[in-house]
Amino acid sequence: MKQHEPESSVQTWDVIVVGSGAAGLTAAFVCAHQGLKTLLCEKTEYVGGTTATSGGVAWIPNNHLSGADRPADCASSAWRLVAERAGSLLRPDLLERYLSAGPEAIRFLEQHSALRFEIGNIPDYYDLDGRAEVRSALSPRPFDGRLLGKDFLLLRPPYPQFLVLGGLMVGRRDIHALLKPYASFTALRRFCAILLRHARDRIRYPRGTHLLMGNALAASLLFSLRQAGGEIRVATRLVELESDGTRVATAVVEAANGRRSRLRARHGIVLAAGGFPHHPQLRAQLMAGFDHRYSLGLEANRGDAHLAAMKVGAVADNAMRSPGFWTACTVFRKPDGGLILYPYGHLDRGKPGLVIVDESGRRFVNESDSYHDVALAMFERRRSGYTGRFFQICDRRFLWEYGLGFIRPMPLSLRRFLAAGYLTAAATLPSLGQRIGVAIPALLDTVRRHNEACATGIDLELGKGQSMFNRYNGDTHVGPNPCLAPIERAPFYAVAIEPASLGCSAGIRADGNANALDCHGRPLPGLYVCGNEMGSAVRGEYVGAGITIGPAIVFGYVAARHIVASARQSASQEETVL
Repeated sequence: MKQHEPESSVQTWDVIVVGSGAAGLTAAFVCAHQGLKTLLCEKTEYVGGTTATSGGVAWIPNNHLSGADRPADCASSAWRLVAERAGSLLRPDLLERYLSAGPEAIRFLEQHSALRFEIGNIPDYYDLDGRAEVRSALSPRPFDGRLLGKDFLLLRPPYPQFLVLGGLMVGRRDIHALLKPYASFTALRRFCAILLRHARDRIRYPRGTHLLMGNALAASLLFSLRQAGGEIRVATRLVELESDGTRVATAVVEAANGRRSRLRARHGIVLAAGGFPHHPQLRAQLMAGFDHRYSLGLEANRGDAHLAAMKVGAVADNAMRSPGFWTACTVFRKPDGGLILYPYGHLDRGKPGLVIVDESGRRFVNESDSYHDVALAMFERRRSGYTGRFFQICDRRFLWEYGLGFIRPMPLSLRRFLAAGYLTAAATLPSLGQRIGVAIPALLDTVRRHNEACATGIDLELGKGQSMFNRYNGDTHVGPNPCLAPIERAPFYAVAIEPASLGCSAGIRADGNANALDCHGRPLPGLYVCGNEMGSAVRGEYVGAGITIGPAIVFGYVAARHIVASARQSASQEETVL
């Protein structure tokens, strides 16, 4: 049995935040900025959570950056979109607060923190009245990691498989310049600028400091939290929560050396620790019907905060359309036995010339839909009794142009992918089908139908390329449908894919202030939940890019503002008594 060091004396703060992703960093920054003594506790050695390894997009309808002529229409469209998808499971109170507080949260962060956003121009995942909104997805602007000073080493780095040249982050806008630097003078100039900056960075830093996507978002908030005077403790795990009889007021935490501390919060404890994607029992209980082996959530996200909240009276909220947010992923096994999970469609999703089939050789999903919907289709096949594998199938042209899963475009060699069993290659489609165990006649028929659809641009089977989101992910140089091109140039390739979680939508039941609720629907004073700890405001519906980070930021902000208001009210009452 593990021996723990004796607990130290109780330390007191105004606010204690557990977890350092978008939700935790937002809540901690807002509280610190508003003058509250704030402590952020992070279980791992790095700050940033899953956010720091993500695309960093935040779905915030009706934001001030959209330039919408009629902002109310944006909020109305967002409400209709979520309500149509969520159906009877909709929580109107949560959705209303999300949509109303979202623009306020973004404006506050842009005015008071180093975080800056821009419109991503990414369409929502589903058309509404024949089209999709393109002004709700916000992307963080790049951040100069050198501003962090020593804290740069505290920031969680992106996964190595998303970096090039020993630590360089590459944004969507720069892919063309890096792959084809001689295509134009502009591309060559950008190519040289990127490499020169990266070369300078590597003299002083372990990786590039030109931070993009989720790394930029986390870095901006980390920098701002430090500027606001917030304290951070890493390698500090939440063990349990304690109530003083009237409110949840104490967090027991454990440092890496096993020493435990009792931290008292005068005004609030915010749980934003990433949910339970790696807790087998909670997954089985709250994500029933969605059995999966893999999660792209951080390994440290094992439900510590969820279990601690339940012990002080909080209740679970898993009445969701989907209890998780999903992606298909490919699995690369390294020589040492370690695994690299690569999410579906980082570079190749929606691009023309690929089909997804099961072992029957038939398509069952629109390959250009969101990675969430692709994974849901895989779950649906398994619920129907299917127990086999799923494969992406393409030809030489596709792999060279767009890459395939973990394989980047224009690969110099495929040897290590073939040797690892990650990639299967064959000179003919029948041979490929035989090697991966897919029914050959059906596979040939599937590819024939797909190739015929390329000529007309109409996918009669699954509608690939019909929605705005499909076309956004396609290749504009291909027509008449940017998502359709024939599979015909040998050799042919296959990579197996699996469903995996990105995070939990099931969590702790909360009200519109992000206050955790008990079994009677009453707020638990002093205890707040946000991010993946909170039952999803959109009920697990992945309606647009950034549907996890958007609510994380908004309800982190909402929780902080409620704590700040309560603290000011308490101070006012104390002054009145005096």
